[in-house]
Amino acid sequence: MITKTRFLILALLLLIQGCVFNFRQTSSPILDAQSAIKAIQENYSEVRNIEPVLTPTFNSTSLIKVIEKNEGWDIVFYQGEGDCPSGCINSYFWYFSVDTDGTIKKIGEYSRVFYPKVNGYKENGSPMWGFPK
Repeated sequence: MITKTRFLILALLLLIQGCVFNFRQTSSPILDAQSAIKAIQENYSEVRNIEPVLTPTFNSTSLIKVIEKNEGWDIVFYQGEGDCPSGCINSYFWYFSVDTDGTIKKIGEYSRVFYPKVNGYKENGSPMWGFPK
């Protein structure tokens, strides 16, 4: 029988393990936002094919938003799909924080996906840093 204390210790260890595997360290410092984007894309396959858009529009299917911070950048990757000329039906966001020392942390994800069988949207995760608004 598992005691409450053992359960809490196990849950804490699993949480710590999840946090440990949620960051990567590059072999050298990261000096600018473009290098930070490249490092994220080299380490996280889910955002590898998202291209920066110089002039985003309402119907952009992808976007990379950089937010400068003291010792690095917070970076949002966006991918839309489904009738994007009308504003994209499905939206996926990935949130990363990159430090100039080369530490890359995946902070979170958010998605809003339309399911025709229920004629409604399912949301997963939480929006961060004002994206989406």
